[in-house]
Amino acid sequence: MPGNFKLLLFDLGKVILPFDIRLATRAFEKASPLSSEEIVRAVMGTPLDWDFEKGKLSPKAFYEEVKRRTSLRMPYDPFVAHWNNIFSENRKVSELVRNLKKRYRIATISNTNILHFEHTQRTFPIVREVGEFILSYQVGFRKPEPEIFEIALKRYNTTPSETLYIDDRKDFVEEAERLGFKGLHFRGEEQLKADLTVLGLAF
Repeated sequence: MPGNFKLLLFDLGKVILPFDIRLATRAFEKASPLSSEEIVRAVMGTPLDWDFEKGKLSPKAFYEEVKRRTSLRMPYDPFVAHWNNIFSENRKVSELVRNLKKRYRIATISNTNILHFEHTQRTFPIVREVGEFILSYQVGFRKPEPEIFEIALKRYNTTPSETLYIDDRKDFVEEAERLGFKGLHFRGEEQLKADLTVLGLAF
């Protein structure tokens, strides 16, 4: 039946909390011989980044490897401050999530690291209000690995067909759909509202 979902599973970054990693790398380039774009290529989307998001590295170990790769001359505390200062909030999506939470169980599923998540939890009330999380650094798997989706199903005692998954990454949505989830590709809050209406969800 339309709208018959036991769980709404939201991506966190770029859905509820937009972010721009270049806010950090532009700060780092002032203390490195590399440009912002070169720092992005040296760190982001690499096994180093993925290992940090899978909880295989401590924040200090991650920092030391970033420093080594980029010849960064920046102490740890300023590094963490810049690393975390990349997020904003899509307040319209936050309000939509609050309204949906009155009627449906909601959790977030995120590829993230301990520094980013703890920062967003401190900084944005909506994260604390959702209160239920599947986090890559805690469970040891990243989207689109099927294990992270299976962990969500087991934790919330639901099935793929009873779970709606919302993400800005189309490839992640397609993987969830391959596993039997109902997926929505996030392209903005108005499109999301339209898609939810078609599915019969009340908000």
